[in-house]
Amino acid sequence: MERAHKVRLEVDYNQVAVFSSGLANPFNDWEERHVAQGFAWRPESVSFRTLESGPHLIDVVITEHADALGPGVIRAVEVPFEVPHNGRIEIASISESAEFRLSPENTF
Repeated sequence: MERAHKVRLEVDYNQVAVFSSGLANPFNDWEERHVAQGFAWRPESVSFRTLESGPHLIDVVITEHADALGPGVIRAVEVPFEVPHNGRIEIASISESAEFRLSPENTF
């Protein structure tokens, strides 16, 4: 089963975050090593560095099995992410966010 969503976000400070909704302080602190690797991770939250700030169209694909990446992929990062018990996650920049509900059985 696969579901796809498109999220339009105005990205600030070259950062997009995915986190459990309602998480206090959902954005991660970035150190030099995080900037170099392109992401900062901790349980319930992962932040990704974008190539630029400004408007972004983000494709969210929820699938049980990921296929090989296509030739047009600029960057791909895989980190563990456990869906919270209430199934609510957010994809956000500093200034705006979009909420999704996922099955808590999904762990990425």
